[in-house]
Amino acid sequence: WAYSAPPLRLKRNGWWGNLAVGLSYEGLAWITGAAVMLQGALPAPPVLLLALLYSLGAHGIMTLNDFKAIRGDLRMGIGSLPARLGVDAAARVCCAAM
Repeated sequence: WAYSAPPLRLKRNGWWGNLAVGLSYEGLAWITGAAVMLQGALPAPPVLLLALLYSLGAHGIMTLNDFKAIRGDLRMGIGSLPARLGVDAAARVCCAAM
């Protein structure tokens, strides 16, 4: 909801929006799955670290998805990373995240 609905509408910012999606779609799913397997216990720090790493990788995947809409993002004022940083810099950020 925070990604696309006002007042936050995080998708307008390529850093915060992609991080929110990565944390909620990847990290939360990993932590929830691990907690279920542990019968409700908090997962160990290495599992939490792995969830964070997968979340950051998802940030890179979200950035990849933004490359197809650069022209529209620039027109609409959406701050995707390719629109903010340019194609080359956004590609480097994307590769580093993944």
